Amino acid sequence: MNGIKLKDKVIGNNYPPFIIGDIGSNHNGDINLAKIMIDKARDSGLDAVKFQTFDTGLFSSFCYEDHPRQNEILKLDPTLRKHFSETHTELKKEVKKYTFTQKQATEIKKYCKKKKIIYFTTPIYKESVDFNSDILNCELIKIASMDLNNYPFIEYIAKKNKIIILSTGMSTYNEVKKAIKTIKDTGNNKIILLHCISIYPPEDSIINLRNILKLQELFPEIPVGFSDHTFGYEIPLAAVALGACVVEKHFTLHKDLPGWDHRISADPDDMKKIVKGSKRIYEALGKKERIVHDIELEKRKIFRRSLVATKNLRKGHIITNQDLDFKRPGIGIPPEDYKKIIGKELKKDIEYDELFSWTDF
Repeated sequence: MNGIKLKDKVIGNNYPPFIIGDIGSNHNGDINLAKIMIDKARDSGLDAVKFQTFDTGLFSSFCYEDHPRQNEILKLDPTLRKHFSETHTELKKEVKKYTFTQKQATEIKKYCKKKKIIYFTTPIYKESVDFNSDILNCELIKIASMDLNNYPFIEYIAKKNKIIILSTGMSTYNEVKKAIKTIKDTGNNKIILLHCISIYPPEDSIINLRNILKLQELFPEIPVGFSDHTFGYEIPLAAVALGACVVEKHFTLHKDLPGWDHRISADPDDMKKIVKGSKRIYEALGKKERIVHDIELEKRKIFRRSLVATKNLRKGHIITNQDLDFKRPGIGIPPEDYKKIIGKELKKDIEYDELFSWTDF
């Protein structure tokens, strides 16, 4: 596949990077804040903004703080215990606060259309898939890393025949292959893969950006990008340098705002650097074919060397190796032709450091 058409964009491994601002839940449940973020995303040059479509149904009710048997499930695993009893002691309350209603989501979608920026979401249940696909008519659907092995859900989404962005955090290559097959088996070939590390933020040593190259090798027909959870803007730019054609990065107005993801998000200044840098890197990557441009050919005249005389030479002199040196500029006989004049007889006097010409012999 050469690329996936999306409005006036083409997303593909040989096309300019498509940059997504993942607003997620960084709107903090405030629709006015969400609109300001959309304005800033547009000003930053982003191609799209992504939101999260979730509610308290994301977790089993046993996990929440108001369930009388919460301790029964938390004692099964220390990771769960830490997440729900230390990190998110009031998770249900937080989820309710950060969840947009369908009415609010519709308003946000219309606002994005007005601002000429693409809107899409990561749905976490079938009803939200139906709403975003059938009611809001979103052209993109994101499948989160957590659902890469949720093959029945992937199949349900794929049958909507929308462009699917598939994030690969926490997954093996075999799991990725199975997810792709699940999508393709529905007849939907509009797939974009994102290399992802589902740590917020990950250590640099585990990011493994070269996985982008491996994904391109395994799935040459599928555009490959990068979903970033690092601090700063350097790592996504490195991903573009490796050929990532999509960059997804959490987006916030201020990194010190309360909420889940603001700390690891890019602010407008960071996003401008990612957008500008990505465009520049894409242009600089160019092609694999070796091309010497006309402007560079002209530079040969200054930068390359020509054959010059190491001393004053008289007419009738027979040229030897000791008579030759190689100096700028490159408008005379080039160094690779020096053997062609060894043994030749001069037709004229040549001064020290004078450039030889083919008419001298």
